[in-house]
Amino acid sequence: MSHKLHDITLYYFDDAGDQSKRFTVRQNVVSDLYVHFLESYKPPKTTRISIMLKNPGEAINQTHYSGSIVIGDVSFDKTAFWNASADDQKRMILDMIHSFAIRCAGEFGWDKTVFNRAYQRVLDANYIFKTESRPKFSPDRRLKAALMIEKNEEKTVISASIYHTTGKKLTTIPLFESFQNEMFYGGLVKNFKWFSKDEFGVYSKAGQIKIIADLKTCTSRTSLEPKTTSREILEGQLRRILFADLKTQADIVAWMNR
Repeated sequence: MSHKLHDITLYYFDDAGDQSKRFTVRQNVVSDLYVHFLESYKPPKTTRISIMLKNPGEAINQTHYSGSIVIGDVSFDKTAFWNASADDQKRMILDMIHSFAIRCAGEFGWDKTVFNRAYQRVLDANYIFKTESRPKFSPDRRLKAALMIEKNEEKTVISASIYHTTGKKLTTIPLFESFQNEMFYGGLVKNFKWFSKDEFGVYSKAGQIKIIADLKTCTSRTSLEPKTTSREILEGQLRRILFADLKTQADIVAWMNR
């Protein structure tokens, strides 16, 4: 069975360290938006694309597979990138991702129209990552709710968008904030529903973690319901999901040891 392409990453190597981090958080938003607009496209035997950035004039290695990961190189001018505006940097990132994807499509027989469409949609979105699920009716059929995911260069914000049945948006209730990478929050946002006519939210596969928007108070709350997993482990899983401002290695260690 073929699995969807779920990740495209540009790997930036810099001895200074700070530039590498700044590049990574910027490319994450652009890349994730591009992958989102691929709409679960499944190139044969491919789940990830890893792109190594090479200095101008440096040898470009042949594109190859390692398992289900396609690996290859693109030329990258660091000086030009860091002298560019933020919008121009995003365009450079998008162009590198797209040009490599089109190269792979030519080499491996993928559908180029899927990638060209995703490229244009990223431009049309002006690099703003903001997606919304298909709305679901409340139990009394008086309202609809959708899950909204917004991503910036710091974190991901997940909210409940509440609509009248006519389609008019009534309110947005923040559910929780998570880290930039989907691996932290993806498992939780796969499952969302109305818990009552006044409550909508997300839940873990076994229903032991729930984050619920209360329409009466326009606030959210978290519920832990141990069944097959201890409360301590559930608290650890929740901590991994929820955003924390980790600026130093000491912050990371303290967060992991909480």
